[in-house]
Amino acid sequence: MNAHCASVNRRVRESRTKVTHPESRVNHEPYGRHALAGLLVATLGPPVALLGTGAAFALAALVTLAVPDSTARDEDHQPAAEATAETPSGYWRQLRDGFRFVATDPLLRRFLGLILIVNMLDAARSGPLLPLYSTQYLGGAASLGIIVAVFGGCALAGSLLFGFVAHRVHRRSTFVLCLALVALSLLPPALGLGMAWMVGVSVISGLAAGALNPIIGAVRLERVPPAMRARVFGLLTAGSWAGMPIGALLGGTSAQLIGVTGTFAVLFGVYLLAALWPCRGGAWRLMERDGST
Repeated sequence: MNAHCASVNRRVRESRTKVTHPESRVNHEPYGRHALAGLLVATLGPPVALLGTGAAFALAALVTLAVPDSTARDEDHQPAAEATAETPSGYWRQLRDGFRFVATDPLLRRFLGLILIVNMLDAARSGPLLPLYSTQYLGGAASLGIIVAVFGGCALAGSLLFGFVAHRVHRRSTFVLCLALVALSLLPPALGLGMAWMVGVSVISGLAAGALNPIIGAVRLERVPPAMRARVFGLLTAGSWAGMPIGALLGGTSAQLIGVTGTFAVLFGVYLLAALWPCRGGAWRLMERDGST
């Protein structure tokens, strides 16, 4: 009986982990935040948007303090034998295990490199370049807010819509097409086009961006065993974000040297090349469910 109860408790905790782990669900939250932030800036102005953001952080902190901690109670009722069996190893060993797993998986290595490049370019775009372009060519913060809101809202809609057809499409070709369409958002500012072009392309690119996270998340879940997911996903997330500060720095420096439109043109070319990388085949074929095409 005790062994059966321990097994049930373990399965319950595993189910909680699968439900609450950020990679086990379609990652809608960033798109919704972008849309809301852009809407606030466009309608209420930057100062009010910043004030509202600060108030939301304060409210979140108060809610966190008010929520009771159930972890301690669960651990108190956990059988001693099970607690001993599930005691995690040291931090550095877990980090090394995650690094070793990623290093030996050819598809995860490529995903890490691709997302590192794309996030670095996105940081340059959304950090210094898009605000500069909005100020110089589009009339200021309200235009920036509209563009961000349109892109974020369409990305959220695209992610929801993609869920209905995700099981029917060819992953690799869909991923390449959608990433190339996201790169398309860099073309209007590279050509110095106006607000109508920026909004129209943001609709297309946003809808395409919504399919990227579900595909990446599905591939990760299929290739990483449950016992390794926390350390591998943590390493992949940290690695994919590592280039973002560099991207913002290089974007601002490049805008100072060659101008905003010239920098957008460079970003568009690099982004498009990165999007076409999976077309080379090789380990990228492992993206498919059977790993054969």
